[in-house]
Amino acid sequence: MKLLITMNQSEDLGLKLQKVKLAIAEVNDCRFDTEKQKMLKLKALNKIKEAILLKGRELNIETKAA
Repeated sequence: MKLLITMNQSEDLGLKLQKVKLAIAEVNDCRFDTEKQKMLKLKALNKIKEAILLKGRELNIETKAA
């Protein structure tokens, strides 16, 4: 049962990490935001990314970070 929970958590964290990476790429490509807006968005997204990676380490789950 624990293996199933770990696999579900692993998949969930992987999907969340993938979404955050996509959001970071979208912010970097956005031409309408000012540099200040981009930096604020990237700072927030990087905090989320680090939280996901930390949670993965706490659960001993390998997440693929680029």
